[in-house]
Amino acid sequence: MSKKVTSFEFSTDSVDLKDRERVYQGYAHVDKFTFSHKRFDGTMSATISRECFFSGDAVMVIPYDPRTEEVVLIEQFRVAPYAREGKPWMFECIAGRTEPGEDPSDVAQREAEEEAGCKLHKVMNMGAFYISPGIFGEYMTFFCATADLSNVGGIHGLDSEHEDIRVITVPLKEANKAVADGRIVSAPTALALSLLAQHKTQLLG
Repeated sequence: MSKKVTSFEFSTDSVDLKDRERVYQGYAHVDKFTFSHKRFDGTMSATISRECFFSGDAVMVIPYDPRTEEVVLIEQFRVAPYAREGKPWMFECIAGRTEPGEDPSDVAQREAEEEAGCKLHKVMNMGAFYISPGIFGEYMTFFCATADLSNVGGIHGLDSEHEDIRVITVPLKEANKAVADGRIVSAPTALALSLLAQHKTQLLG
């Protein structure tokens, strides 16, 4: 018998929060939660402590030129792969943080111009997702957009945010190939490219 994901059995009422403590405050912040929660057998769990990293919600946008079937990718330094002794310069899609009360679609337009000098035309919401819900509080909204990429490229970014961003345009097929062969290892970027494949017909409709 097939099963469908139709509802969730538990809610926040199923969690007994005992303490929430701010344990780090910097560029981002970390809160330590102490709690117990309802288990699927109806009992309550033992007391658990978990840290959650908060850096604000974010937007990712992938501009697509239907004439050339190209997309925009950006390359920049990332501290996490550097900390793991990996390759610290990564290919990604355009992304940025949302300010309180800011519409995510406005963030997509702003970040496209700041990070790539790219003016978006039709913008489509492709959904919002937790990127790593076991430890990060970040909730990211994904957009695709039509754009004229004929003059997009070069070095961009805000000096005030220490950004040094190289912008390239590549065929969509090449971007997907880069995910498959491991040149693109950013999970949000891989997801954005996959979502674009699902929404491209609607975007161009």
